[in-house]
Order: sequence, then C-alpha cells, then structure tokens
Amino acid sequence: MAAIIGLKIHVQGSPPEPPFFLISNHLSYIDILPFWKHLKTTFVAKIEIKSWPFFGFAARLMGIIFINRENRQDLNRVNSLIEDNITEEQGVILFPEGTSSRGAEVLPFKSSLLHYPASHDLSVHYASISYSAEGEAEAWKDICWWGEMDFLTHFWNLLKIKSSTAHIHFGDSSMQDTDRKSLSRKLHQAVAKNFNPTTT
Repeated sequence: MAAIIGLKIHVQGSPPEPPFFLISNHLSYIDILPFWKHLKTTFVAKIEIKSWPFFGFAARLMGIIFINRENRQDLNRVNSLIEDNITEEQGVILFPEGTSSRGAEVLPFKSSLLHYPASHDLSVHYASISYSAEGEAEAWKDICWWGEMDFLTHFWNLLKIKSSTAHIHFGDSSMQDTDRKSLSRKLHQAVAKNFNPTTT
C-alpha cells in the first residue's frame, strides 16, 4: 500500500518489541502504514473507519480495535480488547489526540484513552510522526487529513502525489504513571519534543 501511494518511510530511534503499548500523534488515515511496516502491532481507531472504502477493509484485515468515541461506556470493552491484544507476538498503538490534525502541533491528549496503561501501571512507549511531500504537493493538506475534508476527494489527491515521506521518531524511553492525567501530560510533552511540524 505504501508503494502504491509513493510513500517512503524514514525512521529515527528504535521501535519497541512486543509486548508493548505505544502512543503517537495522529495526522492521517495513512499513519497506520509506516507503523505497521516497522512494528508487530494492531491499532485502536475510531469505528467510522470500519465502513471506509479500501482502508476499512484493510483495517478489518489488520484486526484493528474499533472504538465508539461518542459512547464513553465503550471504553470498558476497548480496554478489555487492548489487554487481550498485547501479547508476545504484538503490541497496541493508540492515538490519544482522539482525532487527526494538519500537523502544525501536537493536539492535547485525551487522558480517558490512557486509562488502561495507567490502571495497570503499564510502561508506555511513544513516537511522533510527520510528513513531507515532493513537487507541488503540500503535506499539510494533501497527506494530513483533518477538519471537514472529504475522504474520497482527499484520497484521490493523495494518489496523485509522486513521492512523499513519513518521518517517525521513536522515543528513547518509556513512561509509567498510575494517574492517567499525569501520564497524559508526560507523554504529550515527550511527543511534542520530538515532533517536527508538517509545514510543506
């Protein structure tokens, strides 16, 4: 899939080995591609992706854990699935911003999504992701998918980009905290420190 859309991947730092729990900022529906290439993992993603053309099928094939973010009670079900999916064979990746952005900054983290690692005193790894594009394409609008952008229109424009690069920076440590709000603040600071804004 990365080859189809002309996506190259540049990695800094060392990806964690399973079992792991990792969080990252979130810029686009294609974020899963570079992470999946370098990690044995599944993801927690919003349930709307399940019905998307092409990516919805790929998401189901990858065993992604879908969460209904409009229903707070769904967190209990998702936390149980996270526990089941962190194994010796794979880890789980979560995007605690709760939405994607244009890549100008790391949005605030929703601490409710970090309930599982906090309640289990689980070590959390972190990474940041950004994009760059060659030619006339502009990564902040042609790769990053945010706001009220139409998915099919955006995906069609994405396919027109001749070459682009995903830049992933894995943190050199992990963090633990039994207070989810404190854990959220620490992780946000760490991700923001390593994050390079998507400006072109």
